[in-house]
Amino acid sequence: MTELKNVIRLVLEDTEEAKEILRVRHRAHRLNGKDWQGVVECHVGNAGDWLAVWTREDSFAVFMRTGTHEEIFGG
Repeated sequence: MTELKNVIRLVLEDTEEAKEILRVRHRAHRLNGKDWQGVVECHVGNAGDWLAVWTREDSFAVFMRTGTHEEIFGG
């Protein structure tokens, strides 16, 4: 759970340094497709198949899901 808390902290921090850590360490990137516009995904703890998915609205981060690729995106 500590790994997820670290990702949440970085997302909420919303600084250039935090965004760079998310990009490099957690492979954060925007998702494609009409159902995923404006949504960002990263690997939690950069270990295995545990993802966090969120979007930003004004100064708020809305965390949508956490789970494996299969759980979030299906087969």
